[in-house]
Amino acid sequence: MLCSHNSVRSQLAEAVFRYLGKGKIEVKSAGINPCGVNPYVYKVLEEVGISSGGLYSKSVTEFINRKFDYVITVCDRADKSCPVFSGKYRKIHYPLSDPGEAQDQEIDALSAFRNTRNIIKALAIEFLGLELKKANLKCPFCGVIQEIDIPQDRRFAFYKCPHCQKRISPSKESCCVICGFSDKICPEFYKQTIEKFLREEA
Repeated sequence: MLCSHNSVRSQLAEAVFRYLGKGKIEVKSAGINPCGVNPYVYKVLEEVGISSGGLYSKSVTEFINRKFDYVITVCDRADKSCPVFSGKYRKIHYPLSDPGEAQDQEIDALSAFRNTRNIIKALAIEFLGLELKKANLKCPFCGVIQEIDIPQDRRFAFYKCPHCQKRISPSKESCCVICGFSDKICPEFYKQTIEKFLREEA
C-alpha cells in the first residue's frame, strides 16, 4: 500500500486489508515522503474493532528489493511517483482523496476519515473476495481458445487474446470492455463498488 506520506490512506489500507485477510495475506504500507501516522487513523480503526498495532510510517525505499504480488497506490501522487519493485507484480491504483485535508473542524475531519475507512473496506472486500475458476474462452475475433481464470463476478472481467491482442470478455456487460480501461482499476468498477457499499452501510 503506497501513498504520499504513509500517514492516512495507506495506513488505513494496511490495517483493513490485513484484518479482512485473516492472516492469509501479508500487507505492508509505505510513503514517498513518510511523516508519521495521523491520530485519526487509530480512532477510526478502533471504532470498528480493527487493530492498529504495528502501524508506523515507513519509506518506500525500505521495500524496493522486496517481492510483492500486488503494489497498490492509494493517491495520485504515489501513482505517478511509484518506483519499480523487484520481481513480477500487478500494480493497482485506487484514487482516494486525502481525509487529512478536512481537519479544520474535528467533526468534519472524523467524518472524512470514517468515509475513507469505509471506502477502503469496500475495496478490500472486492479485492479479497473474488474467487477464480478455470474456463475455456474462445476469442470472437480470431477463434483461438485459451484457458483463463474467471472471477466469480464476471461483470468486471476482461482478457486480452494472446493471439490477436484484442480485449475479450466472458460477459457482454463487462465494464472494462465498455469503457476500454485496462492497466489500472476500471473507474466504473471503482464507482459501482463504492456506491454499493455505501448503500449497504446506510
